[in-house]
Amino acid sequence: MIEEFDISSLDMADFPFHGAFFKYEVDESLDLDQQVEQEVLVYETVVDIQKRSGIRQSNLFIAEYTVYFPLTPNPESTGTVDKYLDCGVRRGHTFRGEFYGQTIEGKVEFVRPSQLGGMSVDIKVVTENGIE
Repeated sequence: MIEEFDISSLDMADFPFHGAFFKYEVDESLDLDQQVEQEVLVYETVVDIQKRSGIRQSNLFIAEYTVYFPLTPNPESTGTVDKYLDCGVRRGHTFRGEFYGQTIEGKVEFVRPSQLGGMSVDIKVVTENGIE
């Protein structure tokens, strides 16, 4: 006899992790010897992170993840196109998040907003000898 599995008994959260998106900028108004690349926070939010693939090539490990997070409703929305606020996340930004006790950091490759109020972002993590 096969027992039925009751999924409602699982203690699951939609967005159980925390993550942030960053970009790097140089303040060109400073003197040349003071211009340094600085990390700028773009967006911080609760997230769900799912690993899509991983491959080892020589001494490199390349992993791809999809990061999901909720969008913030736009209080001044006039229709479906501006229903949610732009979070500012773009291709080329960096994502850093906690994932089951492990910190992952990678480059944003694809950004896909949804009219249903969520965003999915594909990131690529490249590490050498398994060390970031």
